Amino acid sequence: YCRVAPGTTGGSGVIAAYDSSDNILWSWHVWVTDYHPDATGNVDVQEPLTKRKLKFTYGNHSDQRPMMDRDLGAMAGYAGVPPSDVEKFKTHGFQYQWGRKDPYPSSYSNKPIKTVNLPAKITEPIVGIMSLYGSDGVKFLPFDPSYNGRAGYQMAYRNPLTAYKPSGSQYWFTDDVTSSISGAWATVKTVHDPCPAGWRVAKAEEYYSLFSDKGYNGTLPSYSTNNMNMNNYNTQGADKGFVLRYDETDQSKTTYFRLCGYYADRVFVQIGYFDFIWCCNCAKNGNTYQARHLQLVSTASDQRRGINGINNEGTLSAMLPLRCIQEKD
Repeated sequence: YCRVAPGTTGGSGVIAAYDSSDNILWSWHVWVTDYHPDATGNVDVQEPLTKRKLKFTYGNHSDQRPMMDRDLGAMAGYAGVPPSDVEKFKTHGFQYQWGRKDPYPSSYSNKPIKTVNLPAKITEPIVGIMSLYGSDGVKFLPFDPSYNGRAGYQMAYRNPLTAYKPSGSQYWFTDDVTSSISGAWATVKTVHDPCPAGWRVAKAEEYYSLFSDKGYNGTLPSYSTNNMNMNNYNTQGADKGFVLRYDETDQSKTTYFRLCGYYADRVFVQIGYFDFIWCCNCAKNGNTYQARHLQLVSTASDQRRGINGINNEGTLSAMLPLRCIQEKD
């Protein structure tokens, strides 16, 4: 069972079902929040804030259902720049290996950090990384952010606190690649999708309205360009995030994307500079399957400076945040 004490302000936890030999059979991410947008209704909702969801309509794109106003697992979503560092931290959701349901802690720093080196197992708090705690809420909970090996889905789900980062491979899984890809995250939700009931991981095409070109088709420029519907272009570095417009007729409707960085091979990188958002799309590039992700890079960065678009070359073992979109009207 999972008990939430009265007066709890919100947060997240993971609970698990065990067999008689103490093996984990399945685990669940419990997202304790007052945010509960309706999973039906194909309309933009601004109030109350606890039910806010965003219907992206800008540009010459197919109609799509509303999206959550925050990353999965975040304590808060903002339309504009959050008013304090604490509120900015609340917009950090969890990060996921592509195709897995298990959440991993995001960054936690009010200063930009280019690289945080990660041990195979984190056994004590690390500067720049959000800490995990056990069921008593006090004892630090170790987790493995960069285990050098691969696993099948069954083994991975028996070890929800282990991220598999094998040397020499972009895949975290040992199962058949084609079936693993097709059965993971898709436009039809599967058991591997981490989004709540009624929601699924968004597709790359469902972010096209964030770009100023009404005919944007998912390309990634090779140079810095102001190609987004951005309200805070001149202050994005100081704001540690992008405030993006998405509505065709009401330019006051915006959403904040926090530049929280991501887990690469055995490092957490670009805190305060990058926000890479997983999409459910995955396709073969040459001989290797790679996933699409929304790439947002601050003009304050000295790498990929201001190069924003849909990146088609996401490494499946990397861990990125994501947003959820409605499954049904």
